[in-house]
Amino acid sequence: FRLGRLDEAEPLFTAVLFHREAEYGNEEGKYLAEAINNVAVLFKAQGRMEEAMQLYRRGVEMQERLNGEAHPSLAVLLHNMATLYRDAGQLSSYSEALGLFEQCLHIRERSFGRSSLLVAQTLNNMAGLLDKMGMPEASMETLKECIGIKEKLLGTGHPSVATSLMNFAMLIIKGQVSFEKQHRARLIFERVLNIRRNKLGYSHPQTLHVEEMVLALQFNTDPDEEAERESLHHLEGLSEEET
Repeated sequence: FRLGRLDEAEPLFTAVLFHREAEYGNEEGKYLAEAINNVAVLFKAQGRMEEAMQLYRRGVEMQERLNGEAHPSLAVLLHNMATLYRDAGQLSSYSEALGLFEQCLHIRERSFGRSSLLVAQTLNNMAGLLDKMGMPEASMETLKECIGIKEKLLGTGHPSVATSLMNFAMLIIKGQVSFEKQHRARLIFERVLNIRRNKLGYSHPQTLHVEEMVLALQFNTDPDEEAERESLHHLEGLSEEET
C-alpha cells in the first residue's frame, strides 16, 4: 500500500477485515476498527470516497458503542473521517470536518494531554481546514499552538517544526500583505532555511525552494541588502573562476 500498489493491497486488506469480522464479530472493537480504518484509507487513496465514508461511519458507531466516546481508537477514525470531508472541497463538508477534528482533539487532549504529537497533528490539520474556510486568523492561532507543541517535544530544529513554520509563513503572506508582514514572514523563512540546510543540505530541492522564498521577500523588504548580497555573490564567482 505504501509503495502505491493499491490494487494488490485491496484484496489483502479486505481479507483481513472479513476474517476479523468472522472471528470477533462486533465484540472486539480494537482489532475490527483497525481493519475498518485500513480499508477506508485504501478506498480513499483509490478515490472511492463514498465507500470510505460508509466504512468510517460504521467504525465510529462501533467504537462509540463498545468503548464510549472518549477512546483513542475512536479519535483515529474521527481524524481520518474529517480529512475525507475536508478533501471533498465543499463548504458544507468543511463544517462537518471541523466538527470531527474538534471531537478528535478533545479525545486526544483527555487521553494524552495538551502537549502530545497527536494533538499537534490534529491542530495542524485543523489549521489547514480553517484556512480553507476563509478564517486566516483562527488558522494562524491554531498553527501557532501546533508549532509550540512540536518545538517542546521535538526541538526547535526538527524538520516537522520547519514544515509547520513554512505553513505559518505562507499564511502571513497570503493575499494583500503589508511591509511588516512580509518582513515577519522573511524571518520565519530564514529560520526554516537554516533547519533545512542543516538537515537536508544546501542543494536539496526543499532547501532551494525556501531559499527562493527568502530571496524574494528579501528583495521586497530590503532591496539594497539584496543588491549588495548579489554583488558579493558575483564577485565570489569571479574569484573562483580566476583560481
